[in-house]
Amino acid sequence: MIGLYSEKRTLKDTTSLSFDLASHIFGRRVNGKVAVVTDQPAALLSATRKQWLRLIRLRQRELSSTLSPQRKLEIAHDLECLRGTTFTSQPPVTDPQADISFATVEQFLQAPPICKTLYITDGVERHEQYMLVSWMPPSGLVVIYGR
Repeated sequence: MIGLYSEKRTLKDTTSLSFDLASHIFGRRVNGKVAVVTDQPAALLSATRKQWLRLIRLRQRELSSTLSPQRKLEIAHDLECLRGTTFTSQPPVTDPQADISFATVEQFLQAPPICKTLYITDGVERHEQYMLVSWMPPSGLVVIYGR
């Protein structure tokens, strides 16, 4: 993982994985494509997408309560980008254009993720981690969730 940044995250008792993922991705969305390694891609995608929509509603509420015209433009632009974000739990070979891809380790090893941010939510062997990050550009971020 030379040239990459690494971050270890642990969940608090009151925070769900899907909420933490959505919040973290929400802050990094301008950095490019995102890949999420998980044992249950469809289930985690569904839960994370629900939290994503919740974050969009919070931004909409912020937009309606803001008086500054400049700030309103910034929030409106953010909302446009957030609404246009695409999610998929299809194997990367099937849907390579998605902004946020959820897949298993095996699926990503068949078609390595080319992304700026990689989230590892389940236990992945060290050698598999190296194979997953081999296609990431320098200065990418690898976020590993631990218990």
